[in-house]
Amino acid sequence: MMKFGLLTAILDGWSFEEVVDIASQMGFKCLEVACWPAGKAERRYAGVSHIDCERVCQDDSYADYVKKLTSSKGLEISSLAFYPNTMDPDLEKREAAISHLKAVIRASAKLGVNMVTTFIGKDQHKTFEENIELFRQIWPDIIALAEQCGVKVAIENCPMLFGAAVITEDSVSQLADPFKTTVLNQWTYHARLYAAAKYCCSQPDMDLVQLVSFGCGVDAITTDETREILREGGKLYTQLKIDEITNLGAVRIRLRSLFAALEEQEET
Repeated sequence: MMKFGLLTAILDGWSFEEVVDIASQMGFKCLEVACWPAGKAERRYAGVSHIDCERVCQDDSYADYVKKLTSSKGLEISSLAFYPNTMDPDLEKREAAISHLKAVIRASAKLGVNMVTTFIGKDQHKTFEENIELFRQIWPDIIALAEQCGVKVAIENCPMLFGAAVITEDSVSQLADPFKTTVLNQWTYHARLYAAAKYCCSQPDMDLVQLVSFGCGVDAITTDETREILREGGKLYTQLKIDEITNLGAVRIRLRSLFAALEEQEET
């Protein structure tokens, strides 16, 4: 039977007890529990830690508490979630990610969850073939530990392009405070896009890329309004015309230019 659950990373700043309470009240039956190491997040939703996996591995009473709390609310933990870049070009970050992922695997076994959800990652400075070879060097040891612990590892197929997490406008548009636009705002998608651009302006680690078809008609109005919202918020505007894309290399160049401009902006 299918059960509905949620990834607890969206409840940043909530305690595990609060997460369990609200999930139970809303009728969810399972949780994919965020298990990043405690510390400052480098990107949105990364850094959320609702279960301390190191503590689970070392403290039997804490592990029992986690299991009893969830079961008492009619919930089960479907997986422990940690989505790092295990192939980070920064060797210190790479080793830290791999070490914590192994702790998450051990904790998953101890809690009887037996499932971990994660990323593989990518070294953005290497070719596809070089990344495959790097994967062959790094991941057999991780999978061997998972097999030894009886834990399944589920990989999200994130492309890891330029090291950026990608979210859609409808995931953040409701977070923007109401504001006036300079155009008649009567289309649902366009309203979400404007709101997402406004919210993006309030977040130091977010930037917006707009996808359009030919850039004419309603697209032209939306483009001008979105660009102006971002300009007023001190953000850069980037547009991709999807109907003109026959070579993804052009998309990579446009995005690479955006990231280069952002780096230059940070330096100044």
